[in-house]
Amino acid sequence: MKKKNLRYQMTSSVANNHNEKGTSKRSIKLDPTANIKEYVYSFSERERLMDICKSFADFINQNYSEIKMVRDITKPMVLEFLQSNHKTNGGKCNSNTVYTMAQSIDKLSHLVNKNFKVNTDWKIEKSELIADNKKSRDLWMQREHLNAALSLMKDGTDGKIGIQLAAEFGLRVAEVTKLQLRDIDFENGKLHIHESKGGKSRNISIDDAQKVWLKDEIKERGIVDKNARLCPIKDKSVCNLLSKCLKKAGYPEYAEAKTSIHSLRKMRAQELYEDKIPEHQSQGNSYKNAEKKARGDTNEFLGHGRGRTLDSYIIPRRG
Repeated sequence: MKKKNLRYQMTSSVANNHNEKGTSKRSIKLDPTANIKEYVYSFSERERLMDICKSFADFINQNYSEIKMVRDITKPMVLEFLQSNHKTNGGKCNSNTVYTMAQSIDKLSHLVNKNFKVNTDWKIEKSELIADNKKSRDLWMQREHLNAALSLMKDGTDGKIGIQLAAEFGLRVAEVTKLQLRDIDFENGKLHIHESKGGKSRNISIDDAQKVWLKDEIKERGIVDKNARLCPIKDKSVCNLLSKCLKKAGYPEYAEAKTSIHSLRKMRAQELYEDKIPEHQSQGNSYKNAEKKARGDTNEFLGHGRGRTLDSYIIPRRG
C-alpha cells in the first residue's frame, strides 16, 4: 500500500469505487458472488461517506497518532470514535444518528478492503453501542487519576480550565462551555448556572480557595469582558482532551468506557455527599437523617430536585 495520509486512503477508497455509470445496484444484488457494500451508487452517498472519512481520519490522527495505515485501525478505535459523537459524551448526535454513522463506517471498511486488498473489520452492532453507553455511566473518576491527566495539560489553556471547572463544581460539559465571567459572583460567593438541562438555573457556592483559583485564572488569561466565556471551545473538544490525557497518564479504562466529563461530575458528587454527612451529624442529626440531608444537598448541587434518587451518582455510605 503506497504511503498516503489516512484521509487520502479513505477518500480514495470511496472515489475509486463510486459506481457513477457502471453496474446498477439491483444487478449487483442479484449476483450472489458480488458484495453490495463494495460500491458507492450515488453522489449523495459519496458525499456522506466523504464526510465520514474526514471526521474519522481526523479522530484517529488526534487520538492515535501512531496509526498511519487504514489496515491498522481496529474495532475499538471505531467504537471510540462513534461514542465520542454521542450526546452523552459531548457530541451532537443521538443514538440513531450514531448507529447510522456506524453503518457508514462498516461500508467504508469494505471499500478500503477492496481498494487496498486488506482485511479490515469495522462493523459495530447496535447492541455494542447501547452496551457501551451504559458502561460509561458506571465509572467514577478517581481524584489522583484526574490530577495525573491535568499534569499533562498546558496551564492556561481553554481545555484545561474547562476540565478543572467541571471537577471543582460538578458541571455538565455544556455548562462548562457556556459559563461567562458575569456568572461568577465573587462578593456573594456564588457561581450562577444559567438555564441548563431542562431550562433550570442554579447557584453553586464558591469557597475561599476556589475564589483565589478563579481570580488567578481570570487574571492570567486576561478576561475582562463580562460576556466572555471562561472555556470558549466546543463541548467535544473538552471531552476529547480529558480522554486523551487520561490514556497518556496510564488510565485507559476511562477512554474505553467513554466516560468524558460525566465521571468528573460523579466524582465531585461523591466527595460532596461524603463531606456533608459529618457536617449534618455535627448539627445534631442522626446518621440516617444526616445521610438523607447529604443526598438532598448533593442533588441540589448537581441541578436535580432534592427528592430525586442519587444512586447513579454516588456510592451510598452506611452508618
